[in-house]
Amino acid sequence: MTDDKQEDATPALSGEQVKRMVAGLDALFHAMARPYWEFDDGRDPQPVWRAGNHGYVPEDAWDAVFTLLPDWARDAYAISWNDVFPTADTMGSRIAAAYNEGGMDALRQWVDRLDADGVAYGVRPTDTSGPSDPSEEPGTTVRRDTPDGPGMGA
Repeated sequence: MTDDKQEDATPALSGEQVKRMVAGLDALFHAMARPYWEFDDGRDPQPVWRAGNHGYVPEDAWDAVFTLLPDWARDAYAISWNDVFPTADTMGSRIAAAYNEGGMDALRQWVDRLDADGVAYGVRPTDTSGPSDPSEEPGTTVRRDTPDGPGMGA
């Protein structure tokens, strides 16, 4: 008996994998991010990524980090900062379920929806042409850490 359905060679993503990836990236970006005002060196505006509460990372360094990770990592990290989840377990399981059900398209649509809703300000691309004090930026409230882990709470 043959199965007409082709097996997907990609193993399912688990909520625990998402949680570990987010925690690892938080630690990495905490170590490498700089405050926004440190980019104010009189040069032309530089492309940077806001890395949540950690600060800002030059775009080339941000891209280098994600070239080493699975395809889902960049969007999953943005979702973990730009959406609100009650616990780290919930964050991990919801992102994993979306990826397992719809692949990269599902994660991309989630990121696009957060952007369209105007809440994608925790992790986002920007440049250094704005105000030197990030508290002057619109929507600076981003996820906060709780005992359950990063990204949880309002």
